[in-house]
Parts: sequence; C-alpha cells; structure tokens
Amino acid sequence: MAILALWIVMMGLLVQREREARRPVDAPPVEWRQPTETVGAAGPAREQWMGVYLNGTKLGYTVTRRQKQDGILRIEAKSHLLLPLQGEMRAVETESLVEVDAAQYMRSFSFTLDSEMQQMRVTGHVEPDRLVLRIESGGTTATRTIPLEKPITVPDALTPILAGSGRLRANTTHTLDLFDPMALAPAKAMVTIGQPEMIEGVDGPIRVLRAEISYKGFRTTAWVTPEGDTLKEESAMGWTMVRQNREDAMKPPEGDPQTDLVYSAAVPTNRVLKSPRQVKFLRAELTGADFSTLSLATERQQVEAAESGIVEIRREVPEAVRAPRLPVTEPQMKPYLAPDLLIQSDDPAIIETARKIVGRESDSWKAAVRIARWVHREVEKSPTVSVPSALEVLRTRKGDCNEHTVLFVALARAAGIPAEIAVGIVYLNDSFFYHAWPRVWVGQWVSMDPTFGQEVADATHIELVHGGLDRQSEIVRLIGRLRVRIIRAEE
Repeated sequence: MAILALWIVMMGLLVQREREARRPVDAPPVEWRQPTETVGAAGPAREQWMGVYLNGTKLGYTVTRRQKQDGILRIEAKSHLLLPLQGEMRAVETESLVEVDAAQYMRSFSFTLDSEMQQMRVTGHVEPDRLVLRIESGGTTATRTIPLEKPITVPDALTPILAGSGRLRANTTHTLDLFDPMALAPAKAMVTIGQPEMIEGVDGPIRVLRAEISYKGFRTTAWVTPEGDTLKEESAMGWTMVRQNREDAMKPPEGDPQTDLVYSAAVPTNRVLKSPRQVKFLRAELTGADFSTLSLATERQQVEAAESGIVEIRREVPEAVRAPRLPVTEPQMKPYLAPDLLIQSDDPAIIETARKIVGRESDSWKAAVRIARWVHREVEKSPTVSVPSALEVLRTRKGDCNEHTVLFVALARAAGIPAEIAVGIVYLNDSFFYHAWPRVWVGQWVSMDPTFGQEVADATHIELVHGGLDRQSEIVRLIGRLRVRIIRAEE
C-alpha cells in the first residue's frame, strides 16, 4: 500500500497555516531498464524502488516487492518519508503486506504506520461475505467486521491485477471493488487505460500505458508497463512517485524543502478578514468541486442551493437553549455517545479523565466547556502526521486539530455528552485551511474549537463533512481544487 502513506499525509493536512499552494514542479526522469528479480524462499520476486517528490522536492522513497507462489501473489511495500510540516521535518515510515489469490482478489493484508506521534497497525483477512479487521493503536486493540457483497482488492494491486488477468489494454475502462484503507470500508475504483504514450527516461523515451485511477473523487495518474509495473505516478497537490534504482531512491533529501505540506493545502480566497475569530456570520461561495456528497447543510450552516455552492454560517448561541442534564439519554443521540475504533470513550483512562474534568457539573453545555478548556490547555500544539487515537493523544498530550478533536469527542462521550467530529476549512492569515473541530449536542448542535480555544467556533469554520473515517475521507478529493469566495462577513 505505498500510496496509502500519501493518503494518510493528506488526511494529516487538516491543520491550519498561512500560505497559498505552490505550482507543481517536475520530478526527475524515470530510471527503468528491466525489473529487478531477487531470489527468496518462494522463488523470484520483482522489486520496484520509487523516489517520492512533492513539487519537485524529494521527500523519501517507497519499495514494492511482488512475489508469486502456488497461485498466491504477495505484495510487500515499505516507505520512508521526511515531511515538511510548519517549519519542522516529520519522519513517517509505513510497511504493508497484501496477499491476492489466484482469482485476483485480496485474501489478507497488514499495514503499519510509524511516526513520531503514533504507532498504528491494521490487519485484515477475508472470510466468506465479510472482512475482519484488527486495529492496534494507543495501546489498545479493536476489531471490526465489515460485510462484503463482492470480493475486493486494495489500491496497490489494481494494475498488477489487471495485467495478470489480461485486462491491462489500451482504450479500456474497468471498475474494481476494493478496500478503502482510509475509511476502513469497501469502495469502488475506476481505472481507465488510455493510448500508449512515451515518458521521459534517463536512457531516452519509454513506451507505457497511461492509467487514470478515480477513487471516491481522488484521482491518480499512473504510467505503467504492460506487465503492470508502475514507472511514474502523480496525484493531487504535486505528489509524484518516480521509478528509480535502489541507490538513487534511498538518497536522502538535499537542502531545505521548497514546499510545506500545510502551505500546499491552502484554499485561496478573495478577501482579507482582520478579525476572523470574531466573525459571527459568513456568507461565502464554494467552487471547484462536486459538493453533492458533503454535509454542507447543518443547524448553523445553511445552503442557498446545492448547485450554487453558496453557504451562510451563523455562530450558535448555546445559552438560547436550555441544556439537558448529564448524562444525555435521548434515544436519537445514542450513536453520538458510543465508542468507536479510534474514539475509545469506554476506556477506563478516558472515563476517569472525563470524570475529573467535569467534576460535579451536571449541565451538559457547561461540562462541554470544561472539557474544551482542558483539551486546549493540556494538549501541546504540534504538527503531526497520524490517524489519531484518543488514547494515544491522552498519553502523548501533543498534536494538531485532529488530535485535539478526537480526544475532546472521546472525553465528551465518556461524560455523557453527544459529540462527533466535523471536518472542513477555517480562515486564518488570509487563506482558508483544512481543519477539524468537534460538535456537541446540548439541546442543539454547537460547534466548538478546542484547538483555537473557542467555546463556540467562529463563523469562518465552514463544515464540509461530519462523522467517522468513512465520511472524513471525502475531504481528500477536494485538496487542491476547492476555492472560496467571501461574499459577506459580520462580527
């Protein structure tokens, strides 16, 4: 799952900063002559090294090893990335193993993410009509069973599967069922193979097939050989992976990076707001993407028309509604009180921390304010690449808006306050930036922002989705495409 590391990075871009994206810069030419074969216990294996670049700046490498025995294809992948985040370099390493059966479907997989802030391992195996997942993070282990209507594969196996089944041919289109590693759920990918074309190589032009891969609105272009070997891959925001020899791929980045990941995700806008944290009303137009699957219409955010992209946000007044006493027991709120894979609100450490923070307070809104103030005070603001776990954040007390939000939601649910994660954009220093914050139900839904220290989030918080990982992954397809035009702002 080499590309998964880049997807996680993109999810990690839900943080705030202050610069517009740079224009993409070309990566170096492809270094490819003949696939390397090494001898292992299961026989010859094909090895593929690729340098990873962002707008022409090298950030690391990936290596993929494909080996087949007794009809089972094993795809092992490793990546090592040094990521520029808000003036700091963050190291991220991933390892994965996928087994594909003779019918070209996934049998099992494992994925490990290791960063300065998190160690996470996800494993899964396919049983008849279901996928059984095991997630280890923050010192805890959780399992989930996902019903399957059809056999599935994973993103990194798409072109090898098409090649192995004889379907990697020019001018063809294929729809494949796969496992979405970000949302931990099934999804569909469309692969369109175009005409053969030439790409630049160190020894001259190389004839390849161009594959356009569309996946939940996230688009990747890959240049592949007829055998399914990827020589080059490009995706949003200037990410490029280029086939190289082992020595060149493993060369460390030289000098200071010219692109910051957070800067690259900036959403340009047309106006400067002098006091954005004081904005109580915002009218804005969103353009550049399909918003039909997003959660634009909420209690505080009105949509003029689905096709127009015009939204109006009004900052809530929690005091206008009498808050229920703790614990909140309304039946319709049960989903927002339940623990989740990474929101371990039933863990004794989370429960005990919530109890200490809330104390004897029985008013749900006042209790939510106590939790928000505690999270803002206790969690150090630090740029992070992770899939945050509430227990891990409770232990490290570090992170960006993702970490603040997931810990707040877990503590709120443990205290009996319905809460969920909202993801969208927020105005800061002349641009909008991807951001996460919590919503709580205290007689009405109220958006809070413990990262900024806001008891009620200002109206420049434009919500795009709310809910779990399956909903949050919708954001990836917007990065680099979304634009905002501010029509009116009132303090």
